[in-house]
Amino acid sequence: MTVGLVRDRVPRPGGPASAVDNKVIQLVAVIVAPLLTWWGTDLLASRLKLSDDGNKAAGAALAALVVFAITWLLQDLRKWWGWYRRQFDRRAAFEGWWLQVHSEADGGSAGPDRAAVFSFLFTRADEPFRVEGNAFNSAGRLLAEWKSTRLFFSTDASNVTYLWEGKSFEQVPPIERKGTTTLSLIRGKRQPTSGYGEVLHLNQDRILTFRLKRVEPSMLRELLGRDAVNVADLGDFDTQKELAVAFLRRQSPAESNRQRSTRLEQLTRTPT
Repeated sequence: MTVGLVRDRVPRPGGPASAVDNKVIQLVAVIVAPLLTWWGTDLLASRLKLSDDGNKAAGAALAALVVFAITWLLQDLRKWWGWYRRQFDRRAAFEGWWLQVHSEADGGSAGPDRAAVFSFLFTRADEPFRVEGNAFNSAGRLLAEWKSTRLFFSTDASNVTYLWEGKSFEQVPPIERKGTTTLSLIRGKRQPTSGYGEVLHLNQDRILTFRLKRVEPSMLRELLGRDAVNVADLGDFDTQKELAVAFLRRQSPAESNRQRSTRLEQLTRTPT
């Protein structure tokens, strides 16, 4: 059975890590390496009594060592410098905290009263990214929790499919669940803030579709009504629940009608 939204590309574990810094490494190879070879040849010629061919060979060897050290540093730099990773690793577009919003309009059988808050964070481990999330309803009841066990990015890192395991709390006692989830981002010139996906529960005839919304400070201030709150606070379970509940209640039919009435009233008061 073909699972997920990535059907025309072959995903690889961890994604295209070997191509993460291709642009920078190509720049080093094309521009820096010849300059280093020239510099190394000139430096060695002034210090070693070698033939011209010997100087060239020694200079090329020295340049190769320096270029190797630079490329190794560039590959490792993404683990420690977030800005560099976001510039040269397309997978980093998924990094951050997200709202996973299920709705009937998206074909989700879970219905509209379900939203999840999950993190997609860099780990500096063998599996470079990790996904963890919790799903709630508008009453604040925990519906599910999960963690990723393996990630597979498409060749161009435009999609990611991950295996997960967790628990469903929609029944008593809770049930262990496993499945796959595919995420796709709507990319533009700036950091993606929205997307879509689907989740498949293994051994169940259940596929849920959803929309993605990136959690940003402005969203937290608007929904939680507090200025002293930031995205890092979402590591707290209660803050995740508060966010999901506030979002769902804002999306309820009664609240939506109230917002439309308020907006209409504002428009009618606006002079033409």
